[in-house]
Amino acid sequence: MVQELGDFDNLEKVKINNKLLSSMFFHTEGYDGEGINPLNGNGHYRGIARPYVSYLIQRLFNIHRFPCCIEAIARQDDRAIKSYFEDLSDTELSNHLSELERVYRHTQAQLSAISSKIRVRRGLRKSMSEIAACAVIHAKKNNLTQVQIPCNTFDFYALAPSGGFDDGVWFYRDIPVEDILLCHHTINGLHQVDSDVLVVNKSPRGIITIDLKDIHVSEKVTVSREAVELYESCIEHGTFEYTKAFKDFYLAFKYDSLKRVNTIYRDQNMLGRALHFLIERYGKKHSPRISREKLYSSQP
Repeated sequence: MVQELGDFDNLEKVKINNKLLSSMFFHTEGYDGEGINPLNGNGHYRGIARPYVSYLIQRLFNIHRFPCCIEAIARQDDRAIKSYFEDLSDTELSNHLSELERVYRHTQAQLSAISSKIRVRRGLRKSMSEIAACAVIHAKKNNLTQVQIPCNTFDFYALAPSGGFDDGVWFYRDIPVEDILLCHHTINGLHQVDSDVLVVNKSPRGIITIDLKDIHVSEKVTVSREAVELYESCIEHGTFEYTKAFKDFYLAFKYDSLKRVNTIYRDQNMLGRALHFLIERYGKKHSPRISREKLYSSQP
């Protein structure tokens, strides 16, 4: 589809009235949002905002992810999240849901006047970019026209044809308007042009499908033959286990192939079997000596 950025210039913007909810998305003037790390701020993946907004979105869109299909990006310690929101009342939660739905309905009315689908672009950071590179290699080798990668309940995209960050991998998607919660042109406060469209991923398995022609992998992104084999062994599973294996695959890249074992132990989101999977794949001679009991424990 063809769209110009100027198509969105005359859309009406609204504000998020609830101060606490507003602070989840961006720095709110006159409100102390210490510890929240808003979604368009640095380090937002480790703040309070992402898991809470993800929860609100799952409630609003009636999304039920399978137990193994959790967010691809590690979040802050659950204890910190619980501590921050333990005093949140049912009334406040209901108000947040109502406010988010109001913003969503406004966004729908504005964007649907332009098109039923909006073309967006997203760049991937390292780890996810390596998974995508393996997916592209696999697709080309098997004459597939689409690739599949795991994503969060929501992610930010840029309106095409604008640029945005990437670590050598980027792709386009044509998103149905009903899957867009809000964007820079319909809400006051979002100012990052490379992350100005919040897209909801309704898949219970967290997997998105991308046309092979719409994904670009730079020559600077290199993956080993073992990594491609690991990817292919993941997708040999059934759909449910396939997503579970994707989680292991992502985490294996995240922790740089066994080089940071102590970090693995400290991450409560880490599945111990990911390390075991790599040890079996690459052989014990390249791996630290570690007992199975210690492998699955939470302490080094």
